[in-house]
Amino acid sequence: MKQIIVAVAVIAMVFAHPPDMDPACAPFNLPKNATFSDCCQMKVQMIPTDVFQKCASQFPKHPPPPPAQDGKPMGPPPMFCCITECVMKELKVFVDGKVDVNAAVTQLIGSDSSLKSTAESAVNYCVNKTSTMPSPPPSPGATCSPIPMMMIGCVYGQIYKNCGSQIVPNKPECTQLSDFAKKCDWVPPMKKD
Repeated sequence: MKQIIVAVAVIAMVFAHPPDMDPACAPFNLPKNATFSDCCQMKVQMIPTDVFQKCASQFPKHPPPPPAQDGKPMGPPPMFCCITECVMKELKVFVDGKVDVNAAVTQLIGSDSSLKSTAESAVNYCVNKTSTMPSPPPSPGATCSPIPMMMIGCVYGQIYKNCGSQIVPNKPECTQLSDFAKKCDWVPPMKKD
């Protein structure tokens, strides 16, 4: 089941990037075999597995939409937006189309108050960033917001940038992921296995 969660999360982030994204920041440029949870020993969690599974079961799996006739990139398949929106609504992090900063911080840090400043900074940065960035074009039949997908990748990217001494040493893929996060502002949150 973890493989499904990770696949959906990574694919969702692929599609969540706006059309003007730097090509070097495309998901296929991520270091192989490195995610936030592989490389940063900070104990944060924005997507509890049980909530993800509940939301994923509510939306049918279907292939990505066909390319647009006008050559512009299409938005994410509706299920990806809807799953991440469902997760954030279940956690009371995304309410009335907006991110609740306090709820997001609480979800990220749990009872570890030592991470509060880092989490607040990351969430505030990403709320500001997602409010000023163009959303990807909507997919046919899309009814859910792309903001939760963009927030999740952004928050983990910001926290990863601040992982500092908690980055796993002597792992080249973690150094590569650090470089990617510094340049691109996002990283995948979950393990691939």
